[in-house]
Amino acid sequence: MAASALEFESGGIGAYQVLANKRIQKTASIALNRDQVRGSFKDAAGKAREKAGKLTGSTGQQVRGLAKQAEGRAQKGMGDAKHAMKNSDSK
Repeated sequence: MAASALEFESGGIGAYQVLANKRIQKTASIALNRDQVRGSFKDAAGKAREKAGKLTGSTGQQVRGLAKQAEGRAQKGMGDAKHAMKNSDSK
């Protein structure tokens, strides 16, 4: 139901409620899901492991770091796809 301007001005619907609803909608659109967060952490951990491997001269650590980065990017991509699907369903 749409509220009329008269209801809004007379206090039937508070301005704070309208602003709160807009804030909730905005926050919901930028919220991250679990796969996006975990994927980002795995990517960062892989970058750290790769750098550590370069510093110590360990090619094994570098390879493990690159593999962890790929795993993280894939998981983040899956999370991005889930997020896009969820947002497209709600519109």
